[in-house]
Amino acid sequence: MREVLLFPRLSLRAAREHLQRIKGRSAANLSTIATPDSADLVYPATGGTRVRAEALQDIRERLLECASGLGFPDSRGGESMKFDPEAAAILFQHLAICPGEASRDTVWSFMSICLLPDLTTWRFPDQNDRRFLGGVRNAFQRLWWRAAMLGEDHAPDRWALVRLPEDALVGLMERPGISSNRTVARAIAAAIAKLAESLPSALREDGWRMAYKRIRQRIPLVNLDALAPAELAEQLESLCQLSIAEVRSAHPTIS
Repeated sequence: MREVLLFPRLSLRAAREHLQRIKGRSAANLSTIATPDSADLVYPATGGTRVRAEALQDIRERLLECASGLGFPDSRGGESMKFDPEAAAILFQHLAICPGEASRDTVWSFMSICLLPDLTTWRFPDQNDRRFLGGVRNAFQRLWWRAAMLGEDHAPDRWALVRLPEDALVGLMERPGISSNRTVARAIAAAIAKLAESLPSALREDGWRMAYKRIRQRIPLVNLDALAPAELAEQLESLCQLSIAEVRSAHPTIS
C-alpha cells in the first residue's frame, strides 16, 4: 500500500499575515526567505507520514531550475508564462501528494507563500492574493490539477493538453461541471485542441468559449460520464463543429 504523505498547511489567517510581509518585494528578494518550514504551519493529527523537508526542497530546486531557464528572476519579456506547462509536469511527477492532500487549499497556500514565494511573484508580478492563497487561481494548485486531470499516460506527448492556451484551460478547469471527471475533461480538452487548430488565431477564444457553452448546455440532456469514449468524442466533435460554424459566420472577413 502506498504511503500517504501529509503536507504542511497554512491557515487562511496565517497566510494573510505572511502576505503582508511578501507584498512589494521582488522575486529575487523573496528567494532569501523561501523555506519549507514556519512556526505557523500545521499538520493533520493522524492518517499518514509527514513529508520530509528534503522532499519539499527538491521540488523547489526542480522548479527553480525550470524557471531559471526562462529568465528567473527577471519577469520581463513574457517568458514566465512558458513556465506553467513545464511546472505542471514537474509538480505532478515529483511531488508525492495524493489527491486528498492536493484538494486542501491550505497546502497550496503553504507552497506559494512559504516554499515558493519568489516563483509565485515572478510568475505573477502583480502579487494578487489569489495567486498565493489556496484555490482555483493559486499559482501552483491550478498547475498540479491540470496535470492530474489532463495528462495522458500512454500518449506520445503526455502533456500536450496541459499546453493548451491559458484561457482555454481556465475555461475548462474552473468549471467543475465539465472538469470533475478525468476522462470527460481530457476528451473535452482534446476536442478544444482540434477546434483551435481549425480556426484562425483571432477567432480561437470565441470558438472555445462557444464550445464550452454548448457543452454545459448539453450536460442536463446527456450524461457525458456514462458515454463510451468513441461516443463521447463524437458528441464533443459535433458541438465543436457547431461552434466553429457559428464563430465563422459571425466573422466572415476573418480567415
